[in-house]
Amino acid sequence: MSKCLVCGDRQCVSLGLIDLHQNAQRNGQPIDNCGTMIEYVKCTKCGYIFAPEFKDWTQEQFAAKIYTEDYGEFDPGYDGLRARGNADFLLGIPNGLPKEFRYLDYGSGTGQLTEILRKAGYDAFCYDPYSDKSDNNQGKKYDVITAYEVFEHSPTPRKLVKDLANLLAP
Repeated sequence: MSKCLVCGDRQCVSLGLIDLHQNAQRNGQPIDNCGTMIEYVKCTKCGYIFAPEFKDWTQEQFAAKIYTEDYGEFDPGYDGLRARGNADFLLGIPNGLPKEFRYLDYGSGTGQLTEILRKAGYDAFCYDPYSDKSDNNQGKKYDVITAYEVFEHSPTPRKLVKDLANLLAP
């Protein structure tokens, strides 16, 4: 039985095995499964969904198996559709995000969300350990940090929360 990576509870139920390429597309067309089966589980206590196998993967394994050079071909929302939807959500917050806030999109992919926010007048930055589009964020602090579609891929979500908290401005 898997131990939840967030709350530590052992009451996790299997959601089944899923091929690493299930839902992957190339040029809008489904591609064949790759045969690498990954089990996803859900913690019945906190609701976190994760793949226990990922906790043992190194950053190099993630880069080699998932975040490859042609990753954008496999993820249908990577072309900007997801970034536009996230930007619409952020820009639609009642009373808006103050323009003087410094914003970080953590796990930003190619930085599309950051570009949309910059064009809207925000002091926005991006970081993704698997993308060369990241800004130099060394020593910077942020008022707002988003991490869209990041935690379910992290082998250490509790550490990720601490790391992001350390990037927050006082």
